[in-house]
Parts: sequence; structure tokens; C-alpha cells
Amino acid sequence: MAGWVWRTAIAAAAIFVAGLASAQPFPAKAVHILVPYPPGGGVDVLTRTLAEAVSKSWTQSIVVENRPGAGGVIASQAIATSAPDGYNLIMVASGHATNPFLYPKLPYDTFKDFSPISLLASSPNVLLVRADSPFTSGSASSVRSRSAPRRTSSPPRSRPTTTSGGRSSRPPA
Repeated sequence: MAGWVWRTAIAAAAIFVAGLASAQPFPAKAVHILVPYPPGGGVDVLTRTLAEAVSKSWTQSIVVENRPGAGGVIASQAIATSAPDGYNLIMVASGHATNPFLYPKLPYDTFKDFSPISLLASSPNVLLVRADSPFTSGSASSVRSRSAPRRTSSPPRSRPTTTSGGRSSRPPA
């Protein structure tokens, strides 16, 4: 009986070792990172800088692809429907988390279909004017925009700068 146990243990060990030897280390092929914004912006530059460093460490290609549009929904949908194998990633900004509150129907669930990997950067929003401008606060600028709405403009509603802009017109609590 002891010979049977040893043979089974040796066979199991051989299968285990063979499985380890045939398993490919990650990444075994190119990794794709989608950027949901046009080329040249902060998220794009951060992604390309990260991709270059990680590519050297992994000795594997990392492909950065810009897919702007719909406040990041186009790129997010592409990732949500891709294979969950770690070879397709997306670099998002805070607009990704605010989209469910801005768009009534998304083709994915922002909080269930994605898993955060790491916080890579933080970017404050700063409201600036020319030094000789009559505006000295966010509330003064907000009053002006309400009194002459055709003279002001804003970026698309899903941008972090747009969604956080409402805070500047309120007095501190």
C-alpha cells in the first residue's frame, strides 16, 4: 500500500510541475491601455509615461490607444466588453466615476464591471483669471455667467472641471 501512495504522490507532483512549466508568465503578449481622451492631455501623457516604464520592466509591448468620445463611455464600453484577461486596461480620470450620475443609461455598470488597480495621480482643479480681471472669486464669476449667459461657455458635462465647477460658486459651509 505504501508503494501506491508514493506513486500517486510522485504522479501528482509531476503533473503539478508540468503545469507550472507550461504556464506562461504574464504578460505573454502585448497589453493594450485605452485612454478615453484625445492625445496630448494629462491622462494621455501619464499613460504613455507609465506604459514606457512598465514595458521595459515586463519586456513586453504596451499599446496605448486613444478612444475619446461621449465623456469616456466609448473607451469604457470597449473595456467592459473585452476579455477579462488583464491584457486590456483603461486609464480613467474622475469623470469615469461621475458618468453614472450624468448619463441615464450606460452600456456597462461603472461600479460592478471595473476593478481599480491603483491611484496613479491626483489633479486639482484651479479657476484662474487674468491679473487685471474684475473677478476675484468663483462666486463673482458665477454671478457674471448668470447675468450674461451667452458670453460664457463650458466643456462637455462629464468633464471633472465641469462637475466640480458648481462648488466654486457656493460659499464655504
